[in-house]
Amino acid sequence: MQKVLFILVAAALNFNAFTAQAGDITIPPYKAGEKLTYKLKWKIFKAGTLTTEVKSLNLGTGKAEFQATAKTSSSVDAFYPVRYTIDSSFDLKRQASTRFAMVGTEEKESKREFKSQIETFDYTKNTGNLNFTVDRNKDGVRANKKKKNENYSLTSNVQDILSLLYYARAAELPTNPGSKATFSVVYEGELWNATFEYKGKDKNKVNGTTYDSSIYKLINVNSVNKEVNDKTTLWIAHDAARTLVRVESEVQVGKIILKLSDSASASDEE
Repeated sequence: MQKVLFILVAAALNFNAFTAQAGDITIPPYKAGEKLTYKLKWKIFKAGTLTTEVKSLNLGTGKAEFQATAKTSSSVDAFYPVRYTIDSSFDLKRQASTRFAMVGTEEKESKREFKSQIETFDYTKNTGNLNFTVDRNKDGVRANKKKKNENYSLTSNVQDILSLLYYARAAELPTNPGSKATFSVVYEGELWNATFEYKGKDKNKVNGTTYDSSIYKLINVNSVNKEVNDKTTLWIAHDAARTLVRVESEVQVGKIILKLSDSASASDEE
């Protein structure tokens, strides 16, 4: 469940062409205060919710803060409760993440796992730092604790799994049949590359509003050491905010669907 949520949060494309400029700062399609809520469904079951929010956005300083929360539904909580909060700091001028933090818990068969992951990116030194802790408990008693604190090299600007979503929404996405694009994202100190292919157009209805959307299918995910056979499809709306309205990901049994269910109005720039 946890890895699937990461994939759904990170579902976006990587491009270097942007539409609107304010000096050296790209004017993004999202605004401070925007809040999107998605319902997570597996087969016929309501599996949970994912909420993304633009906590702050300042074109003067060129900084933005994003947050996402993921939690399982009450029915899933009965056997596998999951709670995660993800925070991302974003440099609008560089169009790159500067800090990523994810904190949360999972519990299965009386085994509870607390996870804290913080990654920072220093582009002046071309280095990243991963501070990672997993604390496992069984029946309330500590069973195992894993810690990691390490530096790694960066060769270019990078995204984390949350900033990537917003970075992609400000980009020019491909709309020619069969056209492909590759994006890069750092997770747990490892650089991952994913390739999506444009598959056509569709319509998605959310609370009475119909969104014209483009469909992108994930055809490859790999790092230096691994390749993942992941089957994920995205629907990105043609509205001014370029909203991600739907994600489908095939799993071992069935399919997980993430669908936009609610959106809050955004405020003017802070």
